[in-house]
Amino acid sequence: LSKERIFITGKIKKIKEDLDVWENNIGFFSNSKQSNKLKEEFEHKISKAKSEIDSLKAKLKLLDS
Repeated sequence: LSKERIFITGKIKKIKEDLDVWENNIGFFSNSKQSNKLKEEFEHKISKAKSEIDSLKAKLKLLDS
């Protein structure tokens, strides 16, 4: 169980680091058709990553109980 906890915690940390980079990068996109498409892709990635973090946190909670 401790190995699983370490694995999940590490994965959450990695995803949070990626989120920080993605959220920071979105601010650099200009307002054009091409950049709007890229911006939408990053917003989708961010949304998906946040969902994955919630899922991993739920798994950690199960390990705790």
